Amino acid sequence: MTPILDCASAAGDALAAIREGVQAIRFSGRKNVKDKIMDVALQSGVTIHTRRVPSLDLGDVDVAVADLSEACRDWLKPSAST
Repeated sequence: MTPILDCASAAGDALAAIREGVQAIRFSGRKNVKDKIMDVALQSGVTIHTRRVPSLDLGDVDVAVADLSEACRDWLKPSAST
């Protein structure tokens, strides 16, 4: 499983993520901006996703650390169908 940082349409966030060595990001900005971000990512060996993939949004979880850890463990458990 590869973590993907969702930068939405924030080009600055996407560039900062690439600069900091994040291996995979999601960017959904305008096409002309997306093309530039994809070029920088390609040069840096970063994978760009343009469509949303199944993900865990920790913003929807209670703020207690135990709750976040539990949410992550539950989300990462293999489903009964796999």
